[in-house]
Order: sequence, then structure tokens, then C-alpha cells
Amino acid sequence: DRDWIQVNDRLCEILGYSREDLIQQSWSDITHPDDLGADIDQVNRIKIGEIESYSVESRFIRKDGEIIFASLSVVCIRQEDGSIDYLINYLDDITERKLVEQHLVASEKQHRSIFEDAPMTYVLTAHQESGPIITDANTQFLTTLGYDYHEVAGHPSVEFYTPASNAQMLERDYQEAMAGRFIQQERQLVAKDGRIVETLLYALPEYDVDNNVIGTRAIYVDI
Repeated sequence: DRDWIQVNDRLCEILGYSREDLIQQSWSDITHPDDLGADIDQVNRIKIGEIESYSVESRFIRKDGEIIFASLSVVCIRQEDGSIDYLINYLDDITERKLVEQHLVASEKQHRSIFEDAPMTYVLTAHQESGPIITDANTQFLTTLGYDYHEVAGHPSVEFYTPASNAQMLERDYQEAMAGRFIQQERQLVAKDGRIVETLLYALPEYDVDNNVIGTRAIYVDI
């Protein structure tokens, strides 16, 4: 039944109970209902001798009702005849990390929505010695130039410029952007059917987590 035998001070601190109060709780009392089934499945595997330990991420309910995220590792200690003596449960509070992860996911979804719904063509590039490579392009870029996504992503930017715009980009402006400077220039894009699309380019440097420039964000306004 997974009744408590002993609990340490840290577990009491995480769950907000005194030691005496926590001893009176059952495992199901403090486990989030949506996560309890998966935990019981793992314990049943221990009971039949299929596994001797397991690790999962699970949600737990504090005394004040707050839901916390925890990393749970369970180890089985058996008696000499192989029957279960007790389970050791190591529980580590990872709530802050999970909240950061959720925030990052939400931010990425928001960025993706802005990227896709922007009323101007928008591409991301990665730096290569030979010049920028397009790593992503929004719907407006594809629609304006008549390309499918796979015809753009992973291809050099030079494939979508006129020779004059390529020369301007490679000889001067790309180096400016990679040096971390904002670029605003006219550019001629070439559509799949050969049309020339006159645009105003706004190029911003793209940084990695160490603040190194790894590429550009390029926005083209059709003029």
C-alpha cells in the first residue's frame, strides 16, 4: 500500500507537512491523480520482479494544495526470500525548471506565430563561409516568391537574389550584419517564375546563448 515508514526533513519541506502529518498520508494522497496510474504501473512491475528500480517525472500535491513537479527515483529493497521489504523514494523538486521549460515553450509558440503571421517576408539565416544559408522562411516569403518550403530551407540566400543584389550583399552588407550592425538596404528578390520583386531589407544579427553572432534575421518589405 506504500504506507510511509520514514520520511526526512527535506521531503517534509518540499511537501509542506510536518513529519508526523506526512506519516499519516498515503502515497496516493500526495501524488497528482493524473500521474498516479503511471507510478502504480511501475510499482507493479517491481512486485512481479520485472524491474528493481525506476525513475519518472511526476506531480505532487503539497499540504497547501500547490502542485509541484518532482523527479522521482524509486529503488526496491528485498528480503532474503526475494519478497519486497520496502521501497526507497528519492524525490527532487524540479518545479522551477519545469516552469522555465513551459515558459520557453510558450515563448517559442508566440515567436512562431509572429514569424508566420507577419505581413512581410521573413527569413532566418545561418552563417557559412560561402555566405548565409536560409534556415527558415515564413509563409509570406514562400507565397511572394512562389516556392515550397523545402525549396528554400537549407539553400543559400544567393539563390534568391539578383546578381546585383548578391554582389551588394556579399561584398559589404553581410559582413556588416555579422559584425552585429543593423542593415537597411534595397534588395531585389527573384521569384520562382523569374519575376523580380523589389524589396526593402531590414537585417538584424542572430545570436546564440553565448552572445555570438550565428546568422541573421532578414525582413523584406515589398516596395
